[in-house]
Amino acid sequence: MASTLREPTPERPSKEDYSSSETGYVGGRNLQPRIVTDAEKRAVRKLDYTIVPVMTMFYLLSFLDRANIGNARVAGLQKGLGLTDTQYQIAVTTLYAPYIFAELPSNLILRWVGPRYLMPSLLTAWGIVVTLQGLVSSYGGLVAVRAILGLIEGPMFPGIVLYLSGFYTRKDLSLRIALFFSSASLSGAFSGLLAAAIQNMDGIGGRPGWAWIFILEGLFSVLMGIAGFFLVPSTPKESKFLTPAEKKLIQTRLELDRPSVTPDIPSDKFSFLEIVRSLTSVHVIINFIILFLVGTTLYGLALFSPSIVNQLGFSPVRSQLLSVGPFAGGFFVTLFGAYFSDKYQNRAIPAMVISCLAIVGFAMYLRTTDKFVAYGSLFFTVPGAYAVAPILSAWMANNSEPYFRRATSIAFGFIATNSVSSPVRLWRRYLEYLAVPYKGRTEIHEDDDHGPRFLRPCRRLHGSERRVSYPPGWQTTLNLISVELLVSLLDSSRQTPEGPRFTKTTIMDLVFSVLAVVFTALNVAILYYKNQRKRRLRAEILAPYAGEKEPDGGLRAWVELGDKHPDFIYSY
Repeated sequence: MASTLREPTPERPSKEDYSSSETGYVGGRNLQPRIVTDAEKRAVRKLDYTIVPVMTMFYLLSFLDRANIGNARVAGLQKGLGLTDTQYQIAVTTLYAPYIFAELPSNLILRWVGPRYLMPSLLTAWGIVVTLQGLVSSYGGLVAVRAILGLIEGPMFPGIVLYLSGFYTRKDLSLRIALFFSSASLSGAFSGLLAAAIQNMDGIGGRPGWAWIFILEGLFSVLMGIAGFFLVPSTPKESKFLTPAEKKLIQTRLELDRPSVTPDIPSDKFSFLEIVRSLTSVHVIINFIILFLVGTTLYGLALFSPSIVNQLGFSPVRSQLLSVGPFAGGFFVTLFGAYFSDKYQNRAIPAMVISCLAIVGFAMYLRTTDKFVAYGSLFFTVPGAYAVAPILSAWMANNSEPYFRRATSIAFGFIATNSVSSPVRLWRRYLEYLAVPYKGRTEIHEDDDHGPRFLRPCRRLHGSERRVSYPPGWQTTLNLISVELLVSLLDSSRQTPEGPRFTKTTIMDLVFSVLAVVFTALNVAILYYKNQRKRRLRAEILAPYAGEKEPDGGLRAWVELGDKHPDFIYSY
């Protein structure tokens, strides 16, 4: 018998409680409306007032503890440890390779360990590591601590998305991701003010001011991590702030949205096949591509946006204030975009509209030589590149079931986002660091036509007059292994009387933003086709389970098919 959506019978709301209606799925225009009660809305608001602020604080501390090395550098870290610029950059980027590698394993074990224990433990552990960062006295010690920090911090962002997807329905997820994600845009100003105050402790306890930045911020993370053991419930059933009736309401709405979360389904059972199914799903792969494009655009934008502000010629204080405007715009666009994405149960259109903002901004920058117009372009590029991430993250979580397939998709989505700005750049910095002290090195001008023909454009892309010393054959390794072509595009600039121009970087960002829109539209077409195909072949898909009695047969169908089940409607 064909499987149907399972509606738990206990404590179903009465008709007198009905106040409004909404559809049960994102993209749910294909389904009949479902009634939402006032009691259900109150229960959801309790989640908004409790777990979302805690997750926001966790992510904010993650961002602060990862980025405070920049404030420490201003306070004298590089001089205090005797680091060269290259050594400092290696120390900064060392964090990101283990950061990426930790994302998938942590998402897979989150259910077994329990968010209540894993997430506060991670925060406490990295707080200790950040504190120890204030005690290092050498380059090697700093690199080692940064690598450990990346390994511990990596699980937090994908873990929070996966965690929230266990409390909210698919249609509610985008705004909640945006609420904690947008906290990062506020952390820059907050971290600068905090670091300036802490820096005045220079000399206390025999430690320099930069060390106290790490020590005090790390200790605060430790305290927040300990508090997290009492504030973070693993599941709605464990939530102390919900009444028994509200727990049933939350569980009911989750089961109606995704029957694979029904307690009778053994979702704790891990299967390697779910990882394979995630990575071989066309719509998931396309989402990976979109996130890669967006992540690369963000990385390129981060490289040249400070230079655009500095070219205005104002004082450092005023320049800092001017840099706030575009990111404040990104903050509001992030929230509004996610709100409308949830309200109208559509992921693709808000994502494409926001990406079009980036296209407009990059086009403005390319068409102008006026420094104030270039600054104005940031009000389009920053929101356009930044605000789309929560919607894409929710879209990824929306369309993968059951649990371990969803955990894999979310983790690899963030791996795709960070894949340019971390291991590639780290590897390149490390090779440059090794190449410089080489004895008997040869001088290779970056604009010379030495070496294999297919590598010559890579050297020309830098457009700089500096000379880099490499041992024979090292330039080939640098180009081939570190994806030099892409990194060179990201780093390239040329000097003009008005200041540096990042034409090649901007062209690449413009092309990638256009491609993000194209692939988003392509994903909509694929998801629409998949929905129609599942509806057309429903009997054939469920035929292996037709001889089994409900609900067991239906539950097994959900376990094995997941998002490929005919009753699972892909969101778009």
